[in-house]
This record gives sequence, C-alpha cells and structure tokens, in this order.
Amino acid sequence: MPTPLNFYVWGEPAPGQGGKEQEWREAIEAKAKKVREENKLQALKATRFHVSIEFLINEPQLSIHENGADLDNMAKPVIDTLFKQGSSVEPKTKKPTGVLFNINDKQVFELIMKKRLPNPEDEEKEGAKITITWN
Repeated sequence: MPTPLNFYVWGEPAPGQGGKEQEWREAIEAKAKKVREENKLQALKATRFHVSIEFLINEPQLSIHENGADLDNMAKPVIDTLFKQGSSVEPKTKKPTGVLFNINDKQVFELIMKKRLPNPEDEEKEGAKITITWN
C-alpha cells in the first residue's frame, strides 16, 4: 500500500448544491493539483480508496450557510473533486472532477468524516484535513 496522502485545504467548506460550493471546489482543485504534482500517484481503475475528511468549521452553528450543513453533504464536493464523478449525467455547470485521481468515485470504499472547531494553538484555519490511502 502506498504511503498515505495527507493534505489540508483551507477555505470555507460548503455542501454540494450550496451557494459557495463552486468556490470550495476550486480551493480543493488548486490543492489537489499541487498534491498531484508533488507525488507520483498511480492507481488502477480497480483500486480501492479509503478517505478520511476532517472538516474544520469556525462556528458550527453559523458557518456553512446560516443553519450549518449536514456532514454527509459536506463530503460530496470533496469526493467529486478529488475523484471522477460517478454520474453519467453532465452537470449544468462545469465543476472540477477527477483532479487527484481520474478514477470513478465509486472506488471509494471507506469514508470517515468529522467536523470540529479549528485549534488556534496549532494555527489551524477553517477548511479540511484529508487523508487518502489505497490498495
């Protein structure tokens, strides 16, 4: 199994279909491109991916739109940007997809998520900590 990929994406996490989704996906895309350039990533279509996403939210009650966001909805823009979107329907807007791995997101076999406040002592900012392993 390759060494796990660990990286941070700073910005305001946004759920799929939200008003700030495109901005969040562009932040994920920019970071994924850097990670891809820095690492020689290889995976086959049959590769099984394991993804952990830790969302850092400044104010869980207020952030991510006025009423907050469901954790499962927050994962969709991350997975769909890093992996190739599984839908055969062409989205109305061009959203980045398959930026890190040009492999269908159905190959994500495990997804672990949580959200918490950033730790200012560790100089954390709002965003997401992402770990990906594969075999």
